[in-house]
Amino acid sequence: TEAMPPEGGTTSGDGVYVDGTEVTVSAYANTDWAFINWTEDGVEVATSTDYTFTVEYDINLVANFEYIAPPEPFDLPFCEYWDSGDFETNLWVAEGNNWSVVANFGNPEPSARFNYSPAQQNYELALASWQFDATLLNSVELAYDYYLNNFSLSTVENMTVEVFDGAEWYEVATYNNQNSNIPWTTEAIDISQYVAGTIFQVRFVAWGEDSYNINFWNIDNICVKESYTVTTEAAPPEGGTTSGDGLYGAGTEVTVSAYANTDWMFVNWTEDGVEVSADADYIFTVEYDIHLVANFEQVPAPILVIATPGIEEVTLVWEAIPEDGGKTGHF
Repeated sequence: TEAMPPEGGTTSGDGVYVDGTEVTVSAYANTDWAFINWTEDGVEVATSTDYTFTVEYDINLVANFEYIAPPEPFDLPFCEYWDSGDFETNLWVAEGNNWSVVANFGNPEPSARFNYSPAQQNYELALASWQFDATLLNSVELAYDYYLNNFSLSTVENMTVEVFDGAEWYEVATYNNQNSNIPWTTEAIDISQYVAGTIFQVRFVAWGEDSYNINFWNIDNICVKESYTVTTEAAPPEGGTTSGDGLYGAGTEVTVSAYANTDWMFVNWTEDGVEVSADADYIFTVEYDIHLVANFEQVPAPILVIATPGIEEVTLVWEAIPEDGGKTGHF
C-alpha cells in the first residue's frame, strides 16, 4: 500500500498473504487531510478507510488523500454568547466529557458549563477557542463572565484562563472554590502584552483534585476585541482633577469625571479643542484612542463692601460675566 500524496497520511496492511486470504488494509489521514478512496491502477475499489478483500494476485493499493485547508482565524471583535447551542459552530474544542453548552442557565442563558460529572480526579480539562487575528493590533482585551456553584471546600478546584501566542500558553487569571460559590462576575483583562500582533487563542481550563467537590463552573459572554486608551487632563492643572483614564475594549461605555478645586469651577470637556460635554461626568462609547481635557475657570473672590454709618446711598460697580461676553452694571 502507499499514501498519495505521502504527506496526506499513512497506511497499513502490507505483507505476503496466501492465495484466498481475507486481508484488510487501512488508511489514516494526517491533520488537515481527508481520506478520499482506495484505488488499484487508478480505479476506485473502496471509499472506506478500512478496505477488506480476498487476495488472488499481487496487488498495489493506493490510499488517496485530499488537503483540507484549516479555517481562517476569526477577525476581531469576536464574541461568543453560545446562541448556537454547541461548541462546533465557532470551532471550540472541549476536552473530556464534562464540558457542554447548557440552554437553561447563563448571564443570560445559554452558557458553557464544566460539570462535576463524570467525576474526575487530578484532572485538567480545557475548553479552547479557534484562532483570532490580532496581527495588525497593538492592544487587545479579553472579557468574559464566570460563575461557580460549589459543593465542598475539602479540595481546591480551579478555573484558569490562558492565552496562546502561537508558541506558548500564558495564564491571565485563575479562580478557585475556596470562598465557596462565586456569583456571576464580569472580568475584562488587557492581554496586549501576550497576543498583540499575533494569531492567538484563548482557553478556559478546569483543574483540581476532585471535580466531585464542585457542582459546576459556567463561562459566558466571551469577547475578544481591540482595546483603546482613554487619557484625561485638567486645564489648567491647578483648576481640578480628573478620573477615568485607562484601557478599554472597543464599544465599552466609559465615564470620565472632573472635580473642581476650591475657588475653581468646571467649564466643559473638550477633545482637540472642541467641546464634547458640559457635564462633569461625561459618558461615551470608546471607539478609538482619545484624549479629553477638563477645562476649569477660576471663580473671582467675593468683595466685601462696608458702608459708613449715616450714608443713605451706595453705588456698586461690577464686571458681570454672562454668556454674551459680559457687561458693566450699576446698582
